[in-house]
Amino acid sequence: RFTAGPEFHIFDISNPINPAEIGNGICNGYELGSTVERIAIEEQKISASKYVFAYLATDQDSRELRVLDATNPSSINEVPTASQDLPGIQDGESLYISGSKLYFGRRSTPPGPDLYVFDITDPLAGLPTMGSADIGTSVLGIKIVGPLAFLATTRAGKQIQVWNVVDPSNMYVLEEFNSGYIVGNGFDYSNDFIYTTLQSSPNLKILYDNTP
Repeated sequence: RFTAGPEFHIFDISNPINPAEIGNGICNGYELGSTVERIAIEEQKISASKYVFAYLATDQDSRELRVLDATNPSSINEVPTASQDLPGIQDGESLYISGSKLYFGRRSTPPGPDLYVFDITDPLAGLPTMGSADIGTSVLGIKIVGPLAFLATTRAGKQIQVWNVVDPSNMYVLEEFNSGYIVGNGFDYSNDFIYTTLQSSPNLKILYDNTP
């Protein structure tokens, strides 16, 4: 959360009993000046060099998607060519990395896209937009499974949506499900089951396809 100091921190957990923050000892962490809603860490090789990038969905109007070079935890730097200022003032809410694609969801932007796909092959050179789609609601969670995107949204009666994302330039909805309540911050997929927390009781629900 936004605070009067660094919001992004890296910890060494090689000894789980005694986690230790990594930094220069004077000012550990990196000050973003914004709240991070979701985070994904990716090790990538660019021109024979290995990098560690942190992809952040934030509430900053001018940089809803921010990318940090965390290769050296003691010297974290933002990658300005990769950070994205999307149309409107809606916050970033969710992201998911699959291969060289980053799927990014934000608060509902009427009218306009709520789901974006970026090419993260080389963040140092920028993140080209591969496609976008108007979901018509906020995208709170994203899980990619093969050609499918499972989305957690705030849309009444259609809180869980399944989209075909084979072609990022032509994404379309396949199914929509009613989870009963708005999905909370917990949303995951594993072995044909969706696990989600909800903002009203029952707070935990497990969904699966029971068709023959």
